[in-house]
Amino acid sequence: MRSIKSPAGATATRSRHHRLRARRWAGWLFALPALAFYGVFNFRPVLLSIQYSFYDWDGVGASTWVGLKNYTQVFTDNEQFSSLLHAFYLILFFTILPVTIALITASVLRQLQGRFTGALARTLLFLPQIIPGAAAGVAWTWMYSDNGVVNQL
Repeated sequence: MRSIKSPAGATATRSRHHRLRARRWAGWLFALPALAFYGVFNFRPVLLSIQYSFYDWDGVGASTWVGLKNYTQVFTDNEQFSSLLHAFYLILFFTILPVTIALITASVLRQLQGRFTGALARTLLFLPQIIPGAAAGVAWTWMYSDNGVVNQL
C-alpha cells in the first residue's frame, strides 16, 4: 500500500530544506569580509603588477604604453632570462622540494607501527623546530632579568 504525503508533511520538509539552505548562506556571509580583505590585499596587487608590466614606468614619472615589449626583452636578453631562471630554481628548492619531502616524511611516519616507534620518530622530527624558540626565550629572559645584561646597562 502506498502512503500519500499530507500537505502538512510536505510543508514541514520544505521549511526544513529552506532553513538548511539559509544556514549554509549564513556561513558564507560571515566569511565574506575576510574574503574581501583577502582579495584586496592578495589579488589586487597581482592584477596591478600584470597591468604595470605593459608600461615603461620608473615609478615616479609618467608611464608609456609598450605592450609586450617588456616580455620580449626579458626572454631575449640573456642576463634577464638567467635571473628569471634563478628565480624559478629558488621557487623549486624553497617551496616544491620541501613540501614534497615533508609529505613523504609524514607518510613514512604514518606507516610506522607501534606506539613507541611513532612517538620517538615524531619527537625527533619536531625537536629541531622547538629547540631554537626555547633557547631564544631563555636567552631573552636572562638578558631582561633583574641582574641581566640589559638592566645592568
